[in-house]
Parts: sequence; C-alpha cells; structure tokens
Amino acid sequence: MLVPKVVDRLPFAAHAVLAPCNRGVLLAADGRDEAALGQMLDVAMLALQQQPWPMTPTLLERDGAGWKALARDGVVGRKLSDFRRLSEHGVYRDQKTELDRLHEHTNVDVFVATASLMKRSEDAGIESWCTWTETVDTLLPVTDLVALLRDPGNKDSKPILVPWGVVERVCGRWLEATEESPVRWRARGFPDAAAWSELQAVAMPMGG
Repeated sequence: MLVPKVVDRLPFAAHAVLAPCNRGVLLAADGRDEAALGQMLDVAMLALQQQPWPMTPTLLERDGAGWKALARDGVVGRKLSDFRRLSEHGVYRDQKTELDRLHEHTNVDVFVATASLMKRSEDAGIESWCTWTETVDTLLPVTDLVALLRDPGNKDSKPILVPWGVVERVCGRWLEATEESPVRWRARGFPDAAAWSELQAVAMPMGG
C-alpha cells in the first residue's frame, strides 16, 4: 500500500479497495464492483477466523492520491460491519486472556466480561454482546448490546438485553472507563430501581 507503483499495476488502480486484513495478506478489489467487494470481504473474514494475525478491520478506498475508509450500504455494508465485529471480538478475547492472567497474579477479584457474538435472525448482521450481573464487580467491553441480570440469586430472574448506547446514558454513574485499549468500563455498582425501569422500557428479548 505504501508503494504506489504496486497498486498502480492493478487494472482498476484508480478505483482500488484494499483490505490489509492479516499480516502478510493484502486483498484488492474494484470499488465499482459490489460483487467483488462482497467476495473480498468473505475471504477476509475467512482469513481472520482460520489464520488470525489481524491488522485492521478497515478497508481502504483509493481517493485521488490518497486513501479513505470504505463506506457502503446494502450487502457490502453488512459484511463490512460483520468483519469489524469479528475483528473486535478477537481483540477483546485476547485482552480478556491477558487481563485474567494479570488479575490472577495480582490477586485482583474482578470479572472480565466476554465480548460474545450473535445473529438475532438469519438475515441480520453480527452483533456483539456482553453480560453485566448485579453484585459482580465487572470489566465490560464495549459491545452492541448488554445483557443485564438483576438479583442473580432469584431463579425467576431473567436478563434483559439493552443497546450499549442506552446503558452508557442511563447507567453512566456506575461505569468508569479504564486505560485498556480497546477500552473497558468498570462496573462499580448496578442500576437502581429507577434506572432499571428505564432500561426495561427499551429492552429486547434475548432470543430476538
């Protein structure tokens, strides 16, 4: 990418989209061809899952003499979002492993929540989610959705699924950003009755 004459050899050089998805792997497609972009993203996601040594989930589009992040709608846009979610999932997974190791060594009792992935319907894109349980000192990753569980000792208690933006707005007083990269949020409490009612008003069922 840093050697213009390499990209200029492409037959679609002026409209090139590049995906530096893995170290040692650089994919290219014609930005005017939606099918080619979709196929490139399929290959990039496969490389990320089967031979993970990721660099960036950002695809770069030729913009005159420079480059800009690729933005698309439709099928390609959904695949772009899925690719980013897969990349973020891998980073948070590795971060959790190292934080758990550190906390074991330093005798810090805190739960490092997992950034999990799901599709709530066959045609939907990938979404990330994590769990936040009352009474549990937790480090939350930034995910699309948060499953909050109140009164975990009650067998009839059910989690509610809430978008991250709502959780951050309603529950900000109980959350503290950490210095990790990517950032995590230390949950030093749990939503009170008023905040819980506000969360329930926008909650969605866990199954979709």
